Amino acid sequence: RASENIYSNLAWYQQKQGKSPQLLVYAATNLADGVPSRFSGSGSGTQYSLKINSLQSEDFGSYYCAATNLADQHFWGTPWT
Repeated sequence: RASENIYSNLAWYQQKQGKSPQLLVYAATNLADGVPSRFSGSGSGTQYSLKINSLQSEDFGSYYCAATNLADQHFWGTPWT
């Protein structure tokens, strides 16, 4: 839950041990390229969630959300590298 309305400017990341975070979802609901369709993002305003259907062993890891600035196009291409 965000402390104020972030207008769907929210991303979800997956991080596996020893690896950089990988972008899963951007703009609250859009799957990044190559992300399996069992992942889905939802929400608006201040409330957002990430859902994983049919959890697989490769899905284990840490998941993070981040409020984002859509004007920063580089944010999407190379997140947290």
